Amino acid sequence: MSFVSHSQLQKIRMLGPLAAVLIVVLITLAAWFFLYFHPKSAMQKTAQAEPGKIRPLVVSKQNTWITSPLNSNGIPDYISALNNIAGEGATAQNNAAIPLLNSAQNTVLSNGENFRQLLVILSATPEQMGPNQWESVATYFREHLSSSKINNESAEQLLPGWNGGFNVTGSDIYIMAETDYAANRPWTAAKCPLMASYLDQVQSICERMIPASLLPRFYIPQTAELHLGFFRRADSDIWSVISVIVAPLVFRANLCLGHGDVTGCQRNLIALHHWARLFAQQPQPDAYESALWLDELATGGDQVLLSSGHLNLAQSREYLQNLESLEELPHADRSIDLGARYAALGLLADMYQNVAHISPSSGAVFPRPFDHGVEPFIFSLQPPAGLDWDWVFRQVNQMYDAAVECLRFDPYIPQGLQARQDYDHIDRRLGADIPSGNATPQQEFFVEFMQHTSLGRIFPNPIYDDSLRARNAALLTQVGFALAVYHAQNGHYPDSLDALAGEFSQRVPVNLFSGDAFSYTPSSGGYTLYANDPDMPTDPDDLRQTQKQYHLIIQFPLPAPEAWEKDKLP
Repeated sequence: MSFVSHSQLQKIRMLGPLAAVLIVVLITLAAWFFLYFHPKSAMQKTAQAEPGKIRPLVVSKQNTWITSPLNSNGIPDYISALNNIAGEGATAQNNAAIPLLNSAQNTVLSNGENFRQLLVILSATPEQMGPNQWESVATYFREHLSSSKINNESAEQLLPGWNGGFNVTGSDIYIMAETDYAANRPWTAAKCPLMASYLDQVQSICERMIPASLLPRFYIPQTAELHLGFFRRADSDIWSVISVIVAPLVFRANLCLGHGDVTGCQRNLIALHHWARLFAQQPQPDAYESALWLDELATGGDQVLLSSGHLNLAQSREYLQNLESLEELPHADRSIDLGARYAALGLLADMYQNVAHISPSSGAVFPRPFDHGVEPFIFSLQPPAGLDWDWVFRQVNQMYDAAVECLRFDPYIPQGLQARQDYDHIDRRLGADIPSGNATPQQEFFVEFMQHTSLGRIFPNPIYDDSLRARNAALLTQVGFALAVYHAQNGHYPDSLDALAGEFSQRVPVNLFSGDAFSYTPSSGGYTLYANDPDMPTDPDDLRQTQKQYHLIIQFPLPAPEAWEKDKLP
């Protein structure tokens, strides 16, 4: 069975009500009031504060983490430093981000950035900036749904349960239904007519995305505006836009499968896997989360292919080899060590410049006023008098060092257990006095800063769990294809996964949740294969019904469709 978890289903449904998501993102804009202060010399190694006001910030590896490049006022330029790392080796010819930005170049982000501006920064050629209009699934569906079907009541009657628990419009219900079906079943235009029409509309763009997925580099420069994305309590809209440009490849794959075209299906799925790995090159947490989402979409498509019954022995073995040859998705530690750490330190540096009466550079994280009357938390977070800024910077880095170690290892590895204990110890020590009211103003400022910035989104574990789940789903799917190979050779499924050892270049993959073998139950003409979290119930029926968000499962053959799925969507 192609099983898509609750969390993955929620992400897939984002493809439908994308317009609603983007509206939310578009109202979460950010930037600071212009700061007008005295410029400082670029030669300063120590940022000098106004005499008698605050202690000057010492620029050093222990404090500011980076010592170059520096802005004209002597403060580290975190945006340029991050771009120097992320953009290394990227050119207009080898950068896969350029065709993506070209497809959405007329899109204006919530912070005023335009994708065309980013193409200019990347030195894209005129040919790479040609007209290439992309349209979202949600926009297309709303333009082409008949008015009678947009009515909420009629939509819910025709497709009961598809509001997903959200307060959505009738058109959103149809978008959810067709996108979910097209992502999780082989299908044809007779089944999902609007989705088929949409894919015709964006066919040329999707076709360009397949060869572009083989480009070696992926780099989108950070600007002062885009750097804010991680501090808004919503997805950074640049990643929301460009990830859904390549996501329709999973719909195309399952459409190919609906017509019996296994080669076309595999071509689209492998390209989507490549795009996930390209996104993971960008050292920002939102880019990494988008990479995980894309790979889960591709893995869901893999499982549809696996469960379709269309594969022969040669095709099963070849696709298993293709999956094994993919570069493993990286752990989350790099995106946190660079993207999150640099964003947090850049924000802290801007706060220091503000209270120290140091003129901000043009690259400051918050160079201009907030729009739409939305205030950042920073307006209410006032540094206490006499704050030791060197101490705050060191504490921020200490927390990031511990967090990065946690994210570097899987939970069942001894180093992972030790890293988690070390982080928890630091976290408890730093925050121990806060509830009792015994903390110093300096401690309170630091804890509140960390709670409202990036680490508040990392722990307790959202990015860690998403990373673990996506990588585990990929391994589980590889085991499923090895089972298909075994069945094609022997006419039955093995009694144990140990029989699959010869199909893998190394050992049979294991469950990253626990370090143990995946749970496997053969049956007459099929099997159930799942990865359970040891802290969750292990009954397969319970997994399918109430714990979908915590477990991964493949069932063959596919279960019978729901009643509304047997015919075309109304």
